[in-house]
Amino acid sequence: MGSRKKAASSNEGIYADHMDETLNRLEKVMNERDDLKSEVIELRQKVAQMTATVDELNKQIGELRQQLAH
Repeated sequence: MGSRKKAASSNEGIYADHMDETLNRLEKVMNERDDLKSEVIELRQKVAQMTATVDELNKQIGELRQQLAH
């Protein structure tokens, strides 16, 4: 039983050595994810605006074609 305790203690030390690094990496990844979410929201807004502009231009082109046909 003593060797199990010693092995567990040793493993805990290994995990503790890497915990700070792992948490820092996790925080960095989460920050990058949040930045990307913001970019996606911004890009979706721009796409919506551009889609509205294209729809309006298509409408104007249709009206001009009708005027030319008459």
